[in-house]
Amino acid sequence: MSRSPRRHPRRAILGGCLLLAACGDPVAYPAYEADTGPDLELIDDGSDGSGGSGGGGGGLTLPTLDGACLTGASACSVGNGESSYIDLVNNSDRTVDLYWVDGGCALILYQTAAPGSTLSQQSYATHVWAVVDQETGTELGRVETTFPDRCEARVQ
Repeated sequence: MSRSPRRHPRRAILGGCLLLAACGDPVAYPAYEADTGPDLELIDDGSDGSGGSGGGGGGLTLPTLDGACLTGASACSVGNGESSYIDLVNNSDRTVDLYWVDGGCALILYQTAAPGSTLSQQSYATHVWAVVDQETGTELGRVETTFPDRCEARVQ
């Protein structure tokens, strides 16, 4: 007996794009409490005499976030300012995710930057974005979109 493929009741294809019924619904997207500190159990700081990540201890060294538009670790988006952009340059060897931090401080995934890539995200002045290491889930920092200048953040 052959079975026809099951269709997901909440999906539709429109113009070659997959639309989910949950689009625009922040509850449908991954969100979690902001984690502003490193996952220490994954990072080898050399305290065991191994010399740290560079000494072959097998630990993990997380990249850092750099840029003129860095903001506080607890910042959230407010209002809707002028349209602007954030450019995220990933110069690290790690994949990072770019999350929009909504007005309630929930993190909503927008884009992923592979190692060596650059992405551009349209935003609004006064909106905050979090850069998160994909493997560990550790937040590397937050940036606030500015106007009229584009915000450029670099993962090193």
